[in-house]
Formats: sequence, structure tokens, C-alpha cells
Amino acid sequence: MNFFINKNTFFFFAFLILNSAYSQQCYIPLRISEPISLDGKLDEPAWQHVTLLSDFMQTDPAPGANPTERTEVCMLYNDEYLYVGYHCFDSEPKKIVRFMMDRDFEIGKDDGVSFALDTYHDKSSGVCFITNTLSGRYDSEVTNNGNNENTDFNTFWDVASSVDSTGYATEYRIPFSSLRFEAKEKIVMGFRLARLIKRKNELITYPRCDSSIANLWINFSEEAELEFTNLKSKNPIYLTPYFIGNFNQQNNLNSENTEFVKSNTFFNRKHYVNNETLDKFLSNIGCDLKYGISKNFTLD
Repeated sequence: MNFFINKNTFFFFAFLILNSAYSQQCYIPLRISEPISLDGKLDEPAWQHVTLLSDFMQTDPAPGANPTERTEVCMLYNDEYLYVGYHCFDSEPKKIVRFMMDRDFEIGKDDGVSFALDTYHDKSSGVCFITNTLSGRYDSEVTNNGNNENTDFNTFWDVASSVDSTGYATEYRIPFSSLRFEAKEKIVMGFRLARLIKRKNELITYPRCDSSIANLWINFSEEAELEFTNLKSKNPIYLTPYFIGNFNQQNNLNSENTEFVKSNTFFNRKHYVNNETLDKFLSNIGCDLKYGISKNFTLD
């Protein structure tokens, strides 16, 4: 009888040990009061006093294998922002691929990193922030464990990257006002990290988990956790004015149908008023408004 109890106990603890092989200790970002300069260099003293995350694994081309280049990630935060710092070591930094600079650039073409955040800790949905070494920005909403992605999603955040002889560094600055979460004394969120080494077509992700899972870079079912203290949820109003510049050139036949006459038009008109100058001005200005009505509903 004792033998069976001991054996069952042994297998129970063995299961716990094996099951914890992929489990991650909750990461607690360093809370700071000093300012952080967004320059992609990670040279402020605060960056030197944080816990580093470096246990990445390959998703492609050798699922589950160790990465060929080292990557270190750490996080800071204050009342306003979450800062995420990547140091992407590269043995051949001159071969880093870098082309895209536009907003919501085509991902998968450049070297770069991503930070996916499950703000409600539901292990299914969240937001993803992707950048490259040219500080291009791509953001999306993720649902259904990465099977659905809303690429039309845009929110307010900033990022800066710099390349040096060791590789490159990337510095995210994400306003908490751009995130939706449940405000309480201790807030736990989930996250996933990823890096693409383009010339090797090598995608690495954190934390380690079953490498056969699809969409690991945005799959929250195998996320790590991070904990914040005393964050305040906000419903901000963002107002972004803009002015459109446009130019049209047409070639039309003259009244005799003997030749084409070129005509140029600067700034299209929508004929709000008769005055041409005023109408061109009114026809090409506007603003984008974003307001967080509730924790789950944003008006654009």
C-alpha cells in the first residue's frame, strides 16, 4: 500500500516538474521615476538594473532549436508609459536587412522585433506592436490566439532603433492610455516576444513552449506574464490634424483636336465655397479623432 502511495506521489511530482519546464515566472518590470529618452540606445541607468529575458527559441526554420543570435529584452514603466527594450546581438550587423519605414509596413521583409500584449490576461486576445531597425511601426489587434488579426487597428505609441557593431537596439514607448485593461492594485498581463533575422529567415519567440503551435509570435495561449502595480486606466481623447497635399496632371486634346495640352492642378477642390484659394484650403484639411468610450469600445 505504501509502495503505491509513494509511486503515485512520485509520478505526481514528476508531472509537475515536466509541466513546469515551459512555465515562466511572472516578470515584474522596474518602476521608474526618472525620464527615458526615446533614442533606441538603452543607455539610461535604469536599463542596467532590470531583469533580462533571453531564453528564446526558434520557430523557424528549426522549431524548438536555440537561436543562432542572442536576444535580450527588458521592461520599465511609470504612471504614463511602458518601455520595452530589445538588444538584438548580431554577429554580422552589416547584413541586417532594413527597407521599410511607412506606417503598417509589410512585415516579414526586414529584420525586426515584435511585442504582443494580452492586456486582459484572457490568453486569447491582445495587441501587437512590430518594428524594424528603421523604426517603422506596425500595430494590430489579435483575437482567437493569433488566428484573427485586425491590421486596420492603429493606436498611439512610439519606437526608436539604432544599429551598432554589436547588432541593434530597439526601444518601445507605449502609453498606458493606448491600452485597455482592468484597473486594480495589481494588474497581470500576458506577453509574447519575437525577433526575425531576415537573412537567415529565422524567427525566434519567447517564452519557450511547444514549437508545433501555430502563430507563436501572437499566440497568447502560451504567453508569459508580467505584473504592474497601481496603474490607472484612462479614456483619453486623441486629436490629430492633417493637411493633404496633392497634384494632378492631365493631357487633353485641344478644341481643334490637333494636339494634347498639358494642364496641372495643385490641391483638389470639393467646392465648399466659391473662392478658389479658400476652397482648396478647406478641401484638404481634416483631423483624426480617437476617444476611448469604455474599456472595450473606442470611437474613431
